[in-house]
Amino acid sequence: MFKLAKGITSLHDTFTGCWGNSAVLYSPHFVGDDVTVDDGLFSPLVDSIINISDIWTGPVTGVFDRFLFRHSSKNYKINNVEYFLSSTNNVIVNNTNTLNTSDVFNTAVKDNLDESFKTNASLYGNLKDFFKNLTNLSSINRFANANYIDYDTINITTNVS
Repeated sequence: MFKLAKGITSLHDTFTGCWGNSAVLYSPHFVGDDVTVDDGLFSPLVDSIINISDIWTGPVTGVFDRFLFRHSSKNYKINNVEYFLSSTNNVIVNNTNTLNTSDVFNTAVKDNLDESFKTNASLYGNLKDFFKNLTNLSSINRFANANYIDYDTINITTNVS
């Protein structure tokens, strides 16, 4: 989506018109823990984006994985993230590039969501190394409202407040 975008430093209310929809935020392709192709949604912005706030306003179900802000050889310049996916129940999956989107969205809207995640916990919530290429990050405010987050996988190595 941002392939032709150059020099964007801030994303604010970027997808406001997507009210009530679902969105897959594709990550770069990876094998194991290594990015192999820098073709994710935000990959083209690695050298310019510094602020992300209220990217979606309204009830949007976002589906993402731990590689969303990963890159094969660079660190993102992002230093501030506010209300990234904070308004609805988002889903953290193992790999956005291989998922069946209808299954994920059906899971996200189930009445008894907790039971679904309990029985398939290994498929959801892993944020291992999510912040690895976000070395300039200094502020996070209401980052993600997700259906399930495995907090044991979160490792923030920067000075975040």
